[in-house]
Amino acid sequence: MRAGIANAGGSEEAYIKALRLSCAEFESHAAAIAQSLAAMDWKSYALKLHAMKGLFATIGAGPLSSMASRLETASRAGDADTCRRETQNFCRKMRGLGECLRAAPVKSICASMPKTHPKRAELAGKLAQLKAACLKGNSDDADALSEYLETVCLDAQIDAALARIISLAESLDYGKAAKKIDDLLTALSPCPATEGQ
Repeated sequence: MRAGIANAGGSEEAYIKALRLSCAEFESHAAAIAQSLAAMDWKSYALKLHAMKGLFATIGAGPLSSMASRLETASRAGDADTCRRETQNFCRKMRGLGECLRAAPVKSICASMPKTHPKRAELAGKLAQLKAACLKGNSDDADALSEYLETVCLDAQIDAALARIISLAESLDYGKAAKKIDDLLTALSPCPATEGQ
């Protein structure tokens, strides 16, 4: 869910709305994919899986996005055996996610995500480390630091800025991420009148 909220620009409300709209369609998506498979309409099948890959990546359902990507690739490569063998499991998992989301109040799930409340100096240190990782193109360090930053909760403005930075880092747009980090570091810096207090 943290990834999905980051993809929604840090807005929990926008994420919840997108999630509710998309999970309502999971059953019809599964039926359309099964129908394309049964008709061996590989073009339609690949297009549907491509759309699902993007949808699941957007809402933060990485494993389902990976499964959709594998099936899309298999269909484009003419690997009908993989498509026949794995489509039912993919559709079952997609329906299962929809059922879970309909059964649980999404807002309360979002609210229950563990959050940390670091001091501004600690957050500034982590941001400086993320900037260094971005400038070096070190994706492992950038990913680890982004995971930490996903748990941070200070105030709405800082949280939204963090979500944007995380989204840029996760999309490997390291130059823009470094620029946004500079902007946030400036905002986090104590003003001269309060320095040392």
